[in-house]
Amino acid sequence: MDRKKKNRNNKTYTGTFLANARGFGFVSVPGMDEDCFVPRNKTNNAFHRDTVEIIIKDGYRGKGKSREAEVVKVLSHGVTEVVGVIDRSRGFGFVTPDDDKIGSDIFIPGESLDAMAEKDREVKSGDKVVVKMTFYGNSAAGKRPEGEVIEILGSSDEPGVDMVSIIRTYGLPESFSKEVLKEADKAAGAGKTNASRRKKSRFKGLFKRRSSKEDDKVRFDIDADLSDRTDLRNVFTITIDGEDSKDLDDAISIEKVNGNYRLGVHIADVSHYVKEGSALDAEALNRGNSVYLADRVIPMLPQVLSNGICSLNENEDRLTLSCIMEYNEYGKLIDYKIVKSVIRSDHRMTYSRVAEILDEIRGAISPDTGKDARAGSTGFFKRFPFIGRDEKDTGDDKELVNMLSVALELSEILRRNRQARGGIEFTSSECEFKFDKSGKVIEVRPHERNDATDLIEDFMLAANETVATHFYWLGIPFVYRVHGKPDKEKIDDLQAFVKKFGYYLKVSREGIHPRELQALLDKSRGTKAEYVIHTLALRSMQQARYSSICDQHFGLALEHYTHFTSPIRRYPDLQIHRIIKEYLNGDLNEERMAHYAEILDQVCAHSCETERRAVDAERDTDKRKKCEYMKAHIGETFSGIISGMASHGMYVTLPNTVEGMINVMKIPDDKFFFDEIEYVMRGKRSGITYSLGDEIEVVVDGVDENANTIDFIM
Repeated sequence: MDRKKKNRNNKTYTGTFLANARGFGFVSVPGMDEDCFVPRNKTNNAFHRDTVEIIIKDGYRGKGKSREAEVVKVLSHGVTEVVGVIDRSRGFGFVTPDDDKIGSDIFIPGESLDAMAEKDREVKSGDKVVVKMTFYGNSAAGKRPEGEVIEILGSSDEPGVDMVSIIRTYGLPESFSKEVLKEADKAAGAGKTNASRRKKSRFKGLFKRRSSKEDDKVRFDIDADLSDRTDLRNVFTITIDGEDSKDLDDAISIEKVNGNYRLGVHIADVSHYVKEGSALDAEALNRGNSVYLADRVIPMLPQVLSNGICSLNENEDRLTLSCIMEYNEYGKLIDYKIVKSVIRSDHRMTYSRVAEILDEIRGAISPDTGKDARAGSTGFFKRFPFIGRDEKDTGDDKELVNMLSVALELSEILRRNRQARGGIEFTSSECEFKFDKSGKVIEVRPHERNDATDLIEDFMLAANETVATHFYWLGIPFVYRVHGKPDKEKIDDLQAFVKKFGYYLKVSREGIHPRELQALLDKSRGTKAEYVIHTLALRSMQQARYSSICDQHFGLALEHYTHFTSPIRRYPDLQIHRIIKEYLNGDLNEERMAHYAEILDQVCAHSCETERRAVDAERDTDKRKKCEYMKAHIGETFSGIISGMASHGMYVTLPNTVEGMINVMKIPDDKFFFDEIEYVMRGKRSGITYSLGDEIEVVVDGVDENANTIDFIM
């Protein structure tokens, strides 16, 4: 598999081969902004996720296209097991992989099937199986990949098998080792507080502010000295998360001081419990991040940490890193400090409850005078039945509502500033699932943003930017979140496309400014072309990635950015927490600086890989569950909008985010073809046209759960 041919610069690169079912592929090279294209005759039999050595070909490949490369050597195989559905014949079988990036069936010799029959049961056609790869194929010799069945997951239509197959396909971890769990239990046991063992107060949930006497009753039982931490337990602090969230890694506090806004973003100090070099740390690095599938979470850390001692649970002392920022009335950062701290969250709020309060706050502001109608009114606070339960607690309720009022003010200022500098806001296409007790999908609905989700996003972005800027100017090794400029040729293609809909993009020789893209998205919002323009604009972007070199974040229009706010679920955040603490402790000497300089590139590359794996697994899970849901609605009629077109048909998206395709041959009343110039589906005889954004009625015609596709007819 070793070819010695080099390019004219005689330079090779090492990366991960990402296959395509049509035979070609891409190679992701750490540090490169874009993947390299590998034609099908230049793959050198590389298999999906192989680590390969490539040369980058000289010459121009074409407008809007990636650099071309050739695989000269396969260094190692990244896929050792494949999950798929088996089709048995007499004496052998073929497995069709679930992962559609693997374009070839896997040949299963009869001996493997016989061995499985003796070990477990007879392998039947339609079974979902796990295959151990024994040969990766040789296209030049006409030989398929081969493997042996090592596990039968069950029938492909058996409940629960679909999720197990996705977990196995992406190599997601299914459990923690005994050593890791033992370390986690030990770390969690050392951090228990008196608060977790004392009798619950009858005031729990009423946001009662603690006095200094009450503070004395709640102290850590750990040996760690808290004298070097800023004690913020008297500061009114809350968490805001989803209803089902259990790993609460961020909390906020905010107040107005002399006309300025003092915002505190407090992040769980996971690094206090997950020590560098431990088995727990190695496992967290290997996982890279938590994976949020439709019906479960595969956590980066054991639950005793992620949902326990590290989670900023209500009325519990917690170790944190705090970024305390002061903004003036225009949203300009005028002062900040980053400190080790200890907090106690006064209440665990949810996005939906906070959104209700923020709606009431907006309604209380007079549109004529701009004054707050709440002044001197207790009736306003009585409109929140989930806050005050007792008339005497009205003062405490006021503190919460006043805090959120100030938070809303600053959030809107920060958001306006981000929009003014060109930060891009794409329309979300995320969805949520509702399951019955047996785990069956009974509802698919779009994920809805509100003022509360926006508020938390604004504050986390602010903390991430502040931390990144601070450590960039210190010049010490660090992990940044970077997002490069879009390739000019891709933007030229986008510009040509949007002209068909009457839009114009201003592109200079240096490329495009994010402000221009945001203007395009704003203009198309609410129009028929909104969905496809937002989709194509998003596809023209580079992928954000982790890097030890600070570069711009194009999408946010920022010069410095990092991920600081989610160390429970992202390893890069945990990594920089260690660096921050060593700096604050005065322990970041030359030896430690050299250590971080040596490991950070590898940490960044691995984190990018695990992030991509999680995104792909989450996307496949959503597709699979949507198919499961729509299978129960075959024959039913739905309204949807035409969201995409191709020569083979039209894509239609329903209000619940489910997407299906109408085959061009099944469009009634005429023989239709795709008019690429006008970007419409046109009838040859009648001249009838279907355009993007048209609302049409469709009938669910069929569902292929193995291919994750849904077919509609009109």
